[in-house]
Amino acid sequence: MNTTNHSLQMAHKRLGLNERAARRNITLAYERGRRMDAFCGKDLRYLLGKCEAGCEPVVYQSAIYIFSPDGTCVTLYPLPRWFGEPRHYDGKRKVRDAYRWMKRMEVEMSLAGELA
Repeated sequence: MNTTNHSLQMAHKRLGLNERAARRNITLAYERGRRMDAFCGKDLRYLLGKCEAGCEPVVYQSAIYIFSPDGTCVTLYPLPRWFGEPRHYDGKRKVRDAYRWMKRMEVEMSLAGELA
């Protein structure tokens, strides 16, 4: 696996890895890491903001590895804490117009009654 000196320096500076561990992690990231198509929403926007056009971000363990089109690791970044967290939904939603909401519920209830 090809690496740049910059990526090895950033692995040492940002992740605390020595050269041997950095090369091993870069190889494993390229082989086993999660590609862009595995993400959506805020996570995907963050990944796209970290890489330039033509480069591919790969998430492996606690870092984002940026690979050039020919497979060379260009640089890497540590993942923020919020990355990959599930979206929370408590089932409650604020009703802004109660009259319109009641009308919609009446229509849905009448349709449910016709189908039964």
